[in-house]
Amino acid sequence: MKKTPQTICISIIMEKGSWLRRFPPEFSDAVYCATIAGSRDGRGRHWAYGNRGQKTMVHESCLVPAIPTSIGGMALRCVWSVDADRTYDVSAGFARETSASLRPKGGTGLIACRTVGGAGRLYTIEDQAFDAREGTLLVIPFDRLARYHAAGERWHFWWFEFDIVGPTPIPCGRTVIVPIESSDKKTLDRILANLRLADPARQMLACSLFQTLLFEWVARRTDRSEATRDQDRIQRVIAHMYDHLESSLTIGEMARMAHLSEPHFRRVFREVTGYSPKKFYDRLRLAWAEHMLRTERKNVSEVSRALGFCTPFHFSRVFRQYFGFPPSRLCASDEA
Repeated sequence: MKKTPQTICISIIMEKGSWLRRFPPEFSDAVYCATIAGSRDGRGRHWAYGNRGQKTMVHESCLVPAIPTSIGGMALRCVWSVDADRTYDVSAGFARETSASLRPKGGTGLIACRTVGGAGRLYTIEDQAFDAREGTLLVIPFDRLARYHAAGERWHFWWFEFDIVGPTPIPCGRTVIVPIESSDKKTLDRILANLRLADPARQMLACSLFQTLLFEWVARRTDRSEATRDQDRIQRVIAHMYDHLESSLTIGEMARMAHLSEPHFRRVFREVTGYSPKKFYDRLRLAWAEHMLRTERKNVSEVSRALGFCTPFHFSRVFRQYFGFPPSRLCASDEA
């Protein structure tokens, strides 16, 4: 039976200044459009009530693709649109749990936080703080996030969760200024409209539109010259990684290729890609391993040997940690 998009209501409770989402048990693999439940005033806003009886307001909607949406090495995982008041305060642990409850591998990958009104603040596990003011964009790995909250009377932002193979168009861990244009909202509306449709082509179109929006922001940012130099250095290293997926490149080799010291190279690489050099290299190798298993009809031992893993057992363990299932499942599906 074909599943169709459905709307899931989420109740919001204030507890010691933190928002708690309570999800109903009847979740399925459908597209989720999650909207705050609560009494509405005459203007149609969504209201919740605080633990001290104060009236607080947040309007939060979420859409999750019903199928994997990967275009050109980028996969859109989840989209949130949030318009919150000063009481909005979320821990990263809770955000990851929420994301994981909505989709497989939720709470991983990258986040693009685009502030379109008011102001917020985000903190990393390294105690680094980022001010998210109107007209700013921040890309950050989900696993580095510690907390985020409104930094004024209102914070209106768009939150995109995605994965990418290759450097991110926007350096990670750096707030950039991108002027807001009316076309941004129109593109977001098209992304959400396509995600609401249980049609694989529409889901892929949503991912393509997100890429378009991201690169439009790249073209508008104010510090492109410095970013281009970093991008070029890291792109050369990534190209070398692709050519040597069967090898074990060292950080020293990569840093020399980028003409940077090892500490500087590690920092720049993480800024550009969102990952450490080793983790990024491992992701490329595992993505290629999945491709070989799906399309070249190789067995686990052959793929493990071709990509330079020490043993098939080690390869299987790393593969399962990354994809959530053993590589033998792909072999079994081919045989079936």
